Amino acid sequence: MALQAIIEKESGSLYNDSIPCFVYDDGGADVFKVASATKAIAVADAYTGGTATDYRFQRLSDKTARVEVLYSPSLLRRLSLPSVGTVERGFNFAMGPIDRTFALERVAKFPSSAPDMMLAINIPSGMHVDEARGVHLPAPTEKHWIRKTVSTATVTQTYVETIASLVGTVNQNAYGVYPAGSLCLVRASGNQRDNDSWSLYFGFGYEPPVTGYQIGQFTVSYDGFDYPWAYYIRELAGATGEKFLELKPSYVYVDRILRRGNFANLGI
Repeated sequence: MALQAIIEKESGSLYNDSIPCFVYDDGGADVFKVASATKAIAVADAYTGGTATDYRFQRLSDKTARVEVLYSPSLLRRLSLPSVGTVERGFNFAMGPIDRTFALERVAKFPSSAPDMMLAINIPSGMHVDEARGVHLPAPTEKHWIRKTVSTATVTQTYVETIASLVGTVNQNAYGVYPAGSLCLVRASGNQRDNDSWSLYFGFGYEPPVTGYQIGQFTVSYDGFDYPWAYYIRELAGATGEKFLELKPSYVYVDRILRRGNFANLGI
């Protein structure tokens, strides 16, 4: 009999380590396991340029069988490389360092009669608003992440633009178990897995709310990603004859330095 092996489709991948083959008899004789497997492996090896590691046999009828030929993950990775002209899609948005001279919003000030400082941040003692040092912080460290597979239909241009606009923002509402103001979307990326699906990744920084934080004579509470700072004055301190200048916080401010965003729009 003349056995022939026909590769039905290329399904080898990191998730499925085989390339299915149909083996059929065109000579009218019964299909035998060894002969079918031998022919299937020979054709599959020639097609992949590799060496099979194993096979699976399934008799479909007296004259037809199915053989799955198995290969190593390293070979399948090579086979899965895109061909010339293949277009792959993806995105990767990440926030950079935080660099602010003026606050987006002044959340609180202590005492309430403290000057507004025109939203300037970190003014040195005795200096003026135009000499504000501002705040310079690295991007938050990713402490919580979510990975999700979604349909290709979900990843529209509008959806990608929404994700881009939310990177670098802080949750305006409670999100899962995390209270408002405690999560910052540090990074969001996605890549198309196949024609039907995308893999999405979201990395978040986390800072819990702060309560009862003491700065001099002031007790301050604030959301995790809000920024507290104090304006100091120099006062004489010490006993008579042993006076010295001491820096004391005269005013304390809590500033919002990152935008708030609606994380429900992430769709996860």
